[in-house]
Amino acid sequence: MFGFVLGTACLLGLIHVIRKGHHGHGCCGGGAWGGWHGHIHGRCGFGPRTMLRGLFVRLDTTPGQEKVIVSAVEELMQTGRQVHKEARSAREALAEAMRQPAMDASTLTAARSRLQSAFDTMSQAAERALSTVHEALDDRQRRTLADMIEEGHTWGGPWGGHPYRCH
Repeated sequence: MFGFVLGTACLLGLIHVIRKGHHGHGCCGGGAWGGWHGHIHGRCGFGPRTMLRGLFVRLDTTPGQEKVIVSAVEELMQTGRQVHKEARSAREALAEAMRQPAMDASTLTAARSRLQSAFDTMSQAAERALSTVHEALDDRQRRTLADMIEEGHTWGGPWGGHPYRCH
C-alpha cells in the first residue's frame, strides 16, 4: 500500500513540476504571464505534448511512445479536473458548516468522505497513468525517468531546458 501511495505522490509531483512552467515563462518572450498560450511558432504551443517536450527529449522517445504518454497525461489531467470540482464542493460544504451556530458532525463526515473519494479516484487514475507510461518505455528510458523522479529535477535543470522556449 505504501508503494502505491509513494508512486502516486511521485506521479503527481512529476505533473506539478511539468505544469509549473505555465506561469512566468513565456514561449518566444511572451511577457509576464508567458506567451505560450498566444504565440504558436514552430515547436512552441501549449498542451500536454508541449509540457512534456523536455521529458521526451531527455528520454529520446519515439512518436508512438509520445502519443501513448500524452494520452495517459491527458486522461490524468481530465480526472484531476473532475477531482478538483469534487474537492471544491467538499470545501464549500465545510465553509457552510462553519457558518452554522453549532458544528454538525455529519457535515464533517460527509466532507471527509467526499475528499477521500476524490483522493481514491485520483490515486487510481495516477496508477493507470504510471502503468501506461511504464509499459510504453524501454528499460533505458524507465531508468532515466526513475532517476529524474528520484532527483526531482525541474525544467531549468538537466531535463533539457524549458519546454516553452523556441530554439
